[in-house]
Amino acid sequence: MVSRREPRKDVRVPVRIFGTDAAGKTFNENVFTVNVSRGGAMVIEVKTQLKIGEVIGIVYGKSKSRYEVRWMGIPATPQQNLAGLQSVKSEEIIWDFPLPATTEDLVRARSLNERRQHPRRSPSNSTLPARRAGYGDASPTSASAAASSRCRVP
Repeated sequence: MVSRREPRKDVRVPVRIFGTDAAGKTFNENVFTVNVSRGGAMVIEVKTQLKIGEVIGIVYGKSKSRYEVRWMGIPATPQQNLAGLQSVKSEEIIWDFPLPATTEDLVRARSLNERRQHPRRSPSNSTLPARRAGYGDASPTSASAAASSRCRVP
């Protein structure tokens, strides 16, 4: 199983890619997405040989952004016309349809929904000694009283 940084949405939409190919020549090509995420896309029907690490442009509808070529399909294999692209600016999303939430979004939503409903209490059968005054209290008077009782000079 392949480990992914963020969830993908399988969707086939037309996009235009443009930039400089592996031979240094400019290209402009209409292709389709296979899947997209907040930070990347896999495209199919790529006829141009792209250079890994090259930054190219993608146009989807009226939105345009820059993506880095992360991988290309190996020639003479079923993946030969595929390319994996990663957004140069991760906060820039060009897609006009909902995308799956990232793991970070899910963790943030969970932490907002899981607030402690009851205060913590130590177990009644605890073997820990009872708290002494000044340890863990937030009030300044009890803390200063406890500090003065601990720091007596003979």
